[in-house]
Amino acid sequence: MPASFMLTSGFVLLLILLAFTGYALAVRRGRNADLLAGVQVLQAGKILLVHLQQHRGLSAAYLTGNEEVYPEIETLQEQISMDILQTSSLSHWLDTNEDWQGVSRHWASLSVKAFTISSEGSFDQHSRLIASLLSILDDVAIRYGLYSNSRFADVRLVWQEFLTIGELIGQVRALGVEILNSGGNHGRGKQIATVKKNMGKIQDLLNHSACRRILDSNQKESLAVFLSYVDSQVVEGRGPVSAMEFFGTATGAMNLVIEQFECEMLKLHRQVTGR
Repeated sequence: MPASFMLTSGFVLLLILLAFTGYALAVRRGRNADLLAGVQVLQAGKILLVHLQQHRGLSAAYLTGNEEVYPEIETLQEQISMDILQTSSLSHWLDTNEDWQGVSRHWASLSVKAFTISSEGSFDQHSRLIASLLSILDDVAIRYGLYSNSRFADVRLVWQEFLTIGELIGQVRALGVEILNSGGNHGRGKQIATVKKNMGKIQDLLNHSACRRILDSNQKESLAVFLSYVDSQVVEGRGPVSAMEFFGTATGAMNLVIEQFECEMLKLHRQVTGR
């Protein structure tokens, strides 16, 4: 076989190998870009989620007689509208998603009647809106490949659980503020039942293996103390504690799990980038 033919064949094979290698690298870069985009949208969605939860809690205070929180609610309304725009800008897929557009319309409607709706109606509308947002964040993770990669299976489980725990605490915070601002739990059987139900769900999630493994002993103790605090101050009505004191304590518990969510997002970012 002529040496020139062998050299030519070897060169062609090398070109084919380089082409396949380049294609594989391009595919990998594309997948990583999608994964990072998904992480960005999840982080932006978390910011929107926290602000909506704050708006729900402060609205509960205002609608049960605390007019001092009015300026804070106004500021939050502007921030939430900005959050929605900023989150939309991160993803064309999200921006054109019908469910996301429904969240935007729902918020536009709720913000208009935020100061005139009943406290019960406010809680219901906020909670429905937040449930829709959490569902969309799950869709985002699917769309950007965060669930299809086996490397991230554990992270998937945990970040979902932390946002869920945060929302359950957020509901307890809003209902606790409403109950305490209204003079105690007398005549608030429906709200008390929801608080107790949420406390049970929180405890169940904290008992999941991933949460037990990731949360340290101080975090676990802090959340256990918070649940006891809710039981004594809201469910049993032992007091004395003001509605806004309760709001602050519940916010501390929420921050604990949201900060852990941030840790999981950072871990996910490092896994994607290899840093």
